[in-house]
Amino acid sequence: MISSIKIIAFTVLIVGVVIASISDYKTLTISNKLTFFMFSSGLILGTVHYLTNDIKNLLPYYLSILLVFIFVYILWHIGLWAGGDVKLFTAISTLLCADYLDILPRYTFYGYVFPFFGGMTFIPTLSLITNSVLSIVPIIIIVIICEIIKNKTYLIKDIVKRYDLINIASTLNAFGIIFLINDIIHIDNFMANIVFLLFISYTVNEISKKVEYTVIPLTLIILVMNVQYNNLQIYLLETAILLTVVLIKNIIKYNLLKETLSYDVKISELTESMILSYDLTRKDDKYFFDKRSIKEKLLTKDDYEHVITQKAHGLTKEDIELLKKLHEKKVLEENIRIKRSVPFVPFILCGLIITFTLGDSFLIFKRLMDVIL
Repeated sequence: MISSIKIIAFTVLIVGVVIASISDYKTLTISNKLTFFMFSSGLILGTVHYLTNDIKNLLPYYLSILLVFIFVYILWHIGLWAGGDVKLFTAISTLLCADYLDILPRYTFYGYVFPFFGGMTFIPTLSLITNSVLSIVPIIIIVIICEIIKNKTYLIKDIVKRYDLINIASTLNAFGIIFLINDIIHIDNFMANIVFLLFISYTVNEISKKVEYTVIPLTLIILVMNVQYNNLQIYLLETAILLTVVLIKNIIKYNLLKETLSYDVKISELTESMILSYDLTRKDDKYFFDKRSIKEKLLTKDDYEHVITQKAHGLTKEDIELLKKLHEKKVLEENIRIKRSVPFVPFILCGLIITFTLGDSFLIFKRLMDVIL
């Protein structure tokens, strides 16, 4: 009876998310009937499971659903995703219970048992949210690079700078040196490793900046030595992580996401749910689009009034009317920048696959950092 409930719950969960992904991809909407069915069936199954198995965990089960709803509602309120995603995540929280995870098939890889949750399984839906968000990163990076190469080659210079490559090579060299020294000295203290890493990184970076021609030969030497000490896999992993971090940094710093995934639309052709690329702000009775970077916004104190923001639910009828009036008054130009709509539920499906096969990606990444350091 109990195992049957778990199987039914995961079946409803997987089928429901697949259907929601197809719907979101095709129409950018999620059926309320679907999310209600998932929520109600999950709530019934969860209630029966805890009443027949462990009644003292029934209240924590209800509490976990409430906490997930509050968390995703806050994220919706600040504009990170649409209302449909809030309802879907809440429905998922009724079906993805910590007690259900024991029916997932386990496997061992490099001495670790997957899916890996590290004992933090009270609210696995939060792990799903993390996995869903992280699954966006490589896809968005690939989309941005392809768009730049295909249509906006003038942005290629902003993807990876020359000094970024030098910093990556220097950091890899520092990691390689520490690995080789650790193989001889065996420094077991975590804090000592951190201090040692900072010292070596600073030294190698300073040398690389002052004598740039040493970077390539030193990198080749460290690479060969890592191959000899069977450390090539960790070396390649470090390279992938550092390159990803640099790409994300440049995407944020140079607003590449907005530059590549946005397009011009005439104000007369605006429709509801379209999302502005930049906040419409007002200061001293003057309207303008706030095109400052995140860094500039954080460092600059201002008294801008945000009239229309980039919230995920998009433009309303009132927003569109205001934009039209401002255009008629010659306050705004005819064309404004709009974000390309990207369906989020397919990423939730990717996150669900990661959750079922790998576990909590954040905890896995933390464990990888422990191994690297």
